[in-house]
Amino acid sequence: MVMAIYYKIKKIIEEDLEYSSAEIMPFSNIVTDLRMDSIDIVELTVLIEKEFDILTNDKLITKIFTISDLCYAVKLQLNNKK
Repeated sequence: MVMAIYYKIKKIIEEDLEYSSAEIMPFSNIVTDLRMDSIDIVELTVLIEKEFDILTNDKLITKIFTISDLCYAVKLQLNNKK
């Protein structure tokens, strides 16, 4: 399930935020490796909420540093939704 989430998030980052697929790896740091600024992060959050039909948890968001962290956060929100 986490890999399916990863591929959807990777596609969002590639297509909607126009990042190179070579930059987007599971352990890529969102700020230092991908160089996302706060606007990019907000946009990514909104796109993920729409894609997965979830609402983000602000407390959880502050603990997300890598793409992998983001995948597990989405998985957690999806599991809580059930």
